[in-house]
Amino acid sequence: MNDEENDNLPEAPDMNRLVGQRLRAIRKARGCSQETLAKVLGISAQQMQKHEKGINRIGANRLLQMANYLRVPISSFFDTEPVLLSVQGLSEKFIIALDDVMGLADAANENLHKLNRNVREMRKVRDDLIKFWPRG
Repeated sequence: MNDEENDNLPEAPDMNRLVGQRLRAIRKARGCSQETLAKVLGISAQQMQKHEKGINRIGANRLLQMANYLRVPISSFFDTEPVLLSVQGLSEKFIIALDDVMGLADAANENLHKLNRNVREMRKVRDDLIKFWPRG
């Protein structure tokens, strides 16, 4: 390819900046902080910030680690479409939240049964006291 042919090519986007912007959008959509992702990857929060700003290039291995942790296809970092949470990611978060709520409901129900049992026992004691208490 000669220089004249290169002049006719459309200008390529700054891929480091594009990938960084996509990383930030995906990370935020997943509810993950810069600090958390940096810690998982074994890098500083400052390094993560530079990746997201496109100042520092992200290597292929690190990009794969990020994709795996954030549970997105690696191609997500190169898409130009808006970031959407996957149905799988939403359903996983929903299931976890629902499990938490159900656990709380079960614990509350168990405590309510214990409270009712204690109230019944206290009423028996009260009735026995009334029955056998000497009246004067």
